[in-house]
Amino acid sequence: MKKIIALIFLFVSVNVSAQNNAAEDTTVKPAITAIGKPDGEKAEMKIGKEGGSFTSSDGKIRLIIPEGAVSKKTSFSIQPTANLAPNGNGKAYRMEPSGVNFQKPLQIIFHYADGELEGNSPSLLGIAMQDDKGQWFSVNKAITDTVAKTLTADIKHFSAYVNYMHSRIDPTSAKVKVNGSLRLKIITFTPLDEFGDDEFLTALGTNEIIYTDAWSVNGIPGGNSTVGLISASQNKSAIFQAPAQVPAQNPVAVTVQQGFSISSKKNYGKEKLVSNITIYGDAYEVKMQAMLKGGSSASWGGIVTYRDEGSFIVSLDNNRHVL
Repeated sequence: MKKIIALIFLFVSVNVSAQNNAAEDTTVKPAITAIGKPDGEKAEMKIGKEGGSFTSSDGKIRLIIPEGAVSKKTSFSIQPTANLAPNGNGKAYRMEPSGVNFQKPLQIIFHYADGELEGNSPSLLGIAMQDDKGQWFSVNKAITDTVAKTLTADIKHFSAYVNYMHSRIDPTSAKVKVNGSLRLKIITFTPLDEFGDDEFLTALGTNEIIYTDAWSVNGIPGGNSTVGLISASQNKSAIFQAPAQVPAQNPVAVTVQQGFSISSKKNYGKEKLVSNITIYGDAYEVKMQAMLKGGSSASWGGIVTYRDEGSFIVSLDNNRHVL
């Protein structure tokens, strides 16, 4: 009898410990990453007390310096870098000069394209800043213009800036072979303290969330054998099981209805998150990565590195022979 009681006590202890660990895993962790390395041509301009504006070399960022923001002619620059932010879109942009206290807030404008959203709502977009220690902060009061397709906000100092999705399915797009499977997660990039004293910035954290009954494939709850099946799994993830044949509608759209609000300042609970999955059959996915270097340390633009990557599907037809 004592052994049975001891085993019961051990079983209860293990379960309590597991529950405690699960509770700890649900906490929002501070968003800290490495700082992205330069990835593109730097844009530079000298602007004085009369103010002015200039654009990044790829046209994605516009910086507006109002009259009186600086008291003398100052060299400004925008350097594209790798974007390491959770849920980040496109490249990051490091602004110079750093360490300057501007006398008036500057305005930053991000341009985005519908294709960059992967079918997700632009209302989920935001602007984030990374400090020199790698910590990410939300830029408060960012305004989304869905007609002009811009994100606009006031900033008070320079660092690295990105546009990001408050919440998304990871991955947002993928290729899966027939009868194959793919693990999906919902990742949120959410404020740690929404009631801080900083008028411009709020510290951000990351979290993974899973819902057991809200997943759909092409609008079908749980999917089916024709378009693929989706079901919740362990480790805060869901598993997509590809159909046995390539569906007529391809790629298929895996969606989940957000049943939560990641910010008391803005409710995202009615937005659907989307992941577009391409199904392929007797084919192979070919992935490519390219890197080109140009310029020199003595030239005006310095050494410039261009990187690109992509993939395509090679289909096989047993009835045809192509040389």
